Amino acid sequence: MRDSMLIIHFLGLILGMGAGVTSFFIGITNQDIPREERPKFFLRLRVTGYLGLTGITLLILSGGYLMTPYWPLLTTMPTLMAKLALVVVLLVIILIMDSKWRGAIKNNGGPDLMALPKLGRFALPIGILIVILAVLTFH
Repeated sequence: MRDSMLIIHFLGLILGMGAGVTSFFIGITNQDIPREERPKFFLRLRVTGYLGLTGITLLILSGGYLMTPYWPLLTTMPTLMAKLALVVVLLVIILIMDSKWRGAIKNNGGPDLMALPKLGRFALPIGILIVILAVLTFH
């Protein structure tokens, strides 16, 4: 069962981090789009938000199972505590981003759409830190 959960965990990582990296680079490489065309173009990127939500859901579900032997040891593992804290922070950012996506779709862009890249700039490095802390904890 552990191997199955590891596979699910890594698939969640691929979906979650892949969506974040994709959104980041699509945003950077398409900054020259004319202002009036930006909302229509960027609203099409909503699919990356769904991938990110699916990824973090898989990560949390499988991670909860994989943590089973570590819960009693949690207070003695500072890198694991930091990793879990960052997962909570990342989840909050992703939920805020999801709310902004819904607002942007409802209003056909607007300030909610403009807030997404700013939030994404926090999400990507936090995701990378989580991976680094996971490696340091479980290597």
